[in-house]
Amino acid sequence: MAKQKDNTKKKTYEKLPINHAELVAHLKSKGLSISDESVLENALFHIGYYRLRGYFYPFYKTREIIKVIKEEGKEDREKKTTELLDPKIFSEGSNFEKVIELYNFDRKLRLLIIEQIQIIEISLRNCLCEHMCQRYGSHWFMNLSIMSVDFDYKGFVDKVSSSKELFITHFYEKYSAPKYPPSWMVAETLTFGTWSRVFSDLRLKDQKEISKIFDINKPEILAGWFHTLTVLRNLCAHHNRVWNRNFQNFAPMALDSISVHMGKKNSIYCRLSMLRFLTKKILIKDEFNFSLKKLIDERPSFVKTEDMGFIPNWDTTDLWK
Repeated sequence: MAKQKDNTKKKTYEKLPINHAELVAHLKSKGLSISDESVLENALFHIGYYRLRGYFYPFYKTREIIKVIKEEGKEDREKKTTELLDPKIFSEGSNFEKVIELYNFDRKLRLLIIEQIQIIEISLRNCLCEHMCQRYGSHWFMNLSIMSVDFDYKGFVDKVSSSKELFITHFYEKYSAPKYPPSWMVAETLTFGTWSRVFSDLRLKDQKEISKIFDINKPEILAGWFHTLTVLRNLCAHHNRVWNRNFQNFAPMALDSISVHMGKKNSIYCRLSMLRFLTKKILIKDEFNFSLKKLIDERPSFVKTEDMGFIPNWDTTDLWK
């Protein structure tokens, strides 16, 4: 029997909408310097206060606290850390122009990530379909004997059938059989997330062959990376903050050859290193390292690379040269 949730401690949400003038006054009362109120009002109109809130946090005052770390089989140890003051107030010298600088830095970082994931997505679906076609034929996905028992066949073919692409429509108009288009057409219609799941649903021997293309000898590592990058891609596509995000889902397995870059599994740098490793295998001329270095060099002065998980001298390592 499902456990009933205790709603007795919950309360009714009663916050009312606040107009822009009130929001400006609220931010001023919290200590945020605003040189030009028209810039802030424009941002409130076109970006929104709730989205901007995520970029306020680096500018809030904090206090130092001692946190006790408990580890099984080890003595408790103390660690110095910081926490936000409650209620939140801005540190001296905080101004809205810095908030917008940070917002734009994060936006540029997301665009760079999306570009790299697009390269990996196209490579994944092409390499996967090419391998499976050569071994099992053009309609390999209809052969359930070569897929794991977890393969969502109905969900897969439903997505194909519902595609509005002209080449899919043309196939159904011209051919009566097989029931679905060939794999190379299907490859162009489905998302990164779908192909990521399909890779996980292949038999181990096929996963191994495809993983070799990316110079990864353990398919479980590549499968995990694809899931991790799917989450990252969705965050970027929906314009979520990523620059200092503590990623909680799908922490990737470390690859031995770049393990030094993957020590902080919940950081953006760990994911950028995965992107770099994969795109180096895919592209003859990969300029991701130059683009990222330029963005990092031009970042706002108050953005610390260690907050993003970067290791010291990252750009001089073999991975990023």
